[in-house]
Amino acid sequence: MPSRRSESCFRLGELTIDVTADDAAVVAGIERRFRPLQVTLEDEPDIRFDIQGPGVPSSQVCAPAGEGRRIYDAPRAGIDYFEELDEVFVDYDGALRVRCQPARGRVDIAIDDEEAGRVLAVNPFFTIPLLELAKRRALYSLHAACVADNGRGLLVAGASGAGKTTLAIALARAGLTFLTDDMVFLSIHDDTIAVLALPDEIDVTDSTVDMFPELGSLRGATLPPGRPKHSVRLEHLLAVDTALRCTPKAVVVCDIGVDDATVVEPMSGASALVALAPNVLLTEASSSQAHLDALATLVRAVPCYRVRTGRNVAAAAALLRQLIG
Repeated sequence: MPSRRSESCFRLGELTIDVTADDAAVVAGIERRFRPLQVTLEDEPDIRFDIQGPGVPSSQVCAPAGEGRRIYDAPRAGIDYFEELDEVFVDYDGALRVRCQPARGRVDIAIDDEEAGRVLAVNPFFTIPLLELAKRRALYSLHAACVADNGRGLLVAGASGAGKTTLAIALARAGLTFLTDDMVFLSIHDDTIAVLALPDEIDVTDSTVDMFPELGSLRGATLPPGRPKHSVRLEHLLAVDTALRCTPKAVVVCDIGVDDATVVEPMSGASALVALAPNVLLTEASSSQAHLDALATLVRAVPCYRVRTGRNVAAAAALLRQLIG
């Protein structure tokens, strides 16, 4: 194990996060994802990530005692919640282990497999514990892209593959401020809602690259190890304004249509809540209920729409822009 470890700190709203790792490449990968949130901390952080390895036996992070309850199925692994201890645990087929202790604000990760484990620690198994720890501190995650017009936010929700990133790029290209293509957090005080961006790199497929001339430098580029899409900061390829915070003014739940034209239909708050409810990981009861309540507050506060995105994404962006204009 190296005598000198790498460390970096981040701030998400009022939430402070410290990441310490044996491997400088792991910290560099997390910094690459969340560079706009990077800060220097003088006080104790709210959340600590301690990442050991690669080359550390996964048994270095022990499974919690007792029987866990499966809350999410991932390829080659499941995410289990241990209710008696209030802990979340992942054993990813020998590549790495993750133990998340929300009450302590702590995540321990042991990377065994060098190639796969490093990618997993930087990407999904950094993000998933972060969502759970943020939830306990009244920041509620929503799998959505977000753009804004003078601080008036448009949230574009939908399952993976529903076209959120493509719409977010088209909207930013049309002049809207870009916050994120994948994840936001809701902060609610006295029914006033703020949207905080998790300003990750965007992940784009070759088909999305082909839609936008500005992404042409990615065409034919080698994909990052272990990643199915190109990862890049949108502002490095496109002249866009960026922001980390906005006030929500509309929610759209999108999927991909089969025609050139985009169809926008009003959606009831109840239907929108059903669509957004899978964002809630069913761990500790009171914080999970608070997460669901936050989503309900959002869909009551702003108009909601169902969108089937047509092949003409520039026209789709112009139509969606009107929802917050």
